[in-house]
Amino acid sequence: MPSEHTMATLPKPNDPRVTLREVPTRRVAAVTFSGTWGAERFDAVARELLGRLDAAGLVPAGPPIYARYNPPWTPWFLRKNEVLVPLRDAAAPM
Repeated sequence: MPSEHTMATLPKPNDPRVTLREVPTRRVAAVTFSGTWGAERFDAVARELLGRLDAAGLVPAGPPIYARYNPPWTPWFLRKNEVLVPLRDAAAPM
């Protein structure tokens, strides 16, 4: 959410299936791609991202996270997807 909001000032969801929770800040590497998604596609993008992180000397702090941002009726060429990999803090021990 935008930084000007707090959990107390965010609007309450109209749908009881939607919940809000505060997530601590963290540093992640991300790859954004459009089009359809599926396990094979996400896994391929995740492997590529992990390879780039390794080449850059960055250490993942957890498994890849798959993010899909559009409803199913969005045309495939307009969909936004991401693979996110949390990164270990440079000061943290390995």
